[in-house]
This record gives sequence, structure tokens and C-alpha cells, in this order.
Amino acid sequence: MQIRISLPSVAAATIAILLAGCTAASKKARLTDRAEKFFKAGEYDKAKIEYGNVIKIDQGDANAYARIGAIWVEEGAPLRAGAFLIKALELAPNDLGSRLNLTRVYLAVGRTADARKEAMTVLEKEPSNGEALIALVDTCHTPQEISAAEEQLAKSPQKDSAYYHLAEAGIAVKKSDLSAAEAAVQRAAAADPNLAGAHSALAVLYLV
Repeated sequence: MQIRISLPSVAAATIAILLAGCTAASKKARLTDRAEKFFKAGEYDKAKIEYGNVIKIDQGDANAYARIGAIWVEEGAPLRAGAFLIKALELAPNDLGSRLNLTRVYLAVGRTADARKEAMTVLEKEPSNGEALIALVDTCHTPQEISAAEEQLAKSPQKDSAYYHLAEAGIAVKKSDLSAAEAAVQRAAAADPNLAGAHSALAVLYLV
């Protein structure tokens, strides 16, 4: 049996497939653009909807998962954030922002060992990451963990940053050395007068 293939039909089918691909790509680009605008404007509910629509078109879009996860972290919903951040990191393992957000998620739900692992992964790639340093200190409970955090702190290339001094303060608190903690927080406030965390920490120490 001989099968005849119509060249016009093949051409039409090829064009239809190409047009469908272009249409999907264009739609994804428009949705991503809208989602980013909503995200940057702090309109998180709208941003989540648009990023969700992006995922419906492309389930391999790491940025959409990362953004939704970041929004849920910002809104104080770590359990909802976790699944999106884990998926984002499956697709983009070098996304340090998502890894730091996942660290916060693990801290919030009491999984300190997992939080420490994620914080260390960030610091291995970016030793000067101040937020990861503070997160690492937050995971410390035993003398061994505190000692390991001090070793990591010593590797930081930015020892004059506010985050570095806040991490120093955190370690001092873990050691029950409140005078050293106060001095470190004051150095943090001097290094970055606009860093709200430094002033909040100083207020808490004064209350103590």
C-alpha cells in the first residue's frame, strides 16, 4: 500500500505548530512581564496569579516558582512557600535567593538542621552573604554549632558590614555575653544606620 503525502498539508501543519509555539512563547512573555510588575509593586496577590499562569504554560519556569515562594515567605506562610522554593531549586540549583528563602522556611518550621545545610550552601558560594551568616547563627544551639558558626564568620571577607556585626551579636547572645552583643549591635547600627534589624536588636538588648 502506497501512502501519498501532500506537501501543502505538511507545510500547513508545520506552520500551525510553529505559530502555536510562538503564540505560547508570546503569551508567557506577556504574563511574566505583568507578574514582575506586580511583584515589584508589592501587589503580591496579583503577582501570584500571573506567575501561576506562567507555570501553566511552562512548568519548567524556575523564576515563577521562586517568585511565588518568595511571596509566601514575605507573607509569613512558610509551609506554602516551601514546595515552590524546592521546585525552583530543582530547576535552578544555583539560585542563592531561593536557597536563602528556603533557609528561612526551615527556620520558621523548626527544621534547624536543614536550615543550617541551606545556609552553609549559600555561604560556600558567597562567603560575604550577610543574611546567610545571620541565618546560620540562628540555627546554633550547641557549643559545637556555635564554634562552627564562628569559623564561618571568620571567613567572611566583609568584616565591616552591618550583617557581619549582627551575626557577631547573635553569637554573643548564644554565649550569654550581652555586653559583647550590645557592642556588636552598636557597630552594626554605625555601619548601616538605615538597617532596621540593627536598631530592633539594640532595642531588644536594652529591654533585656
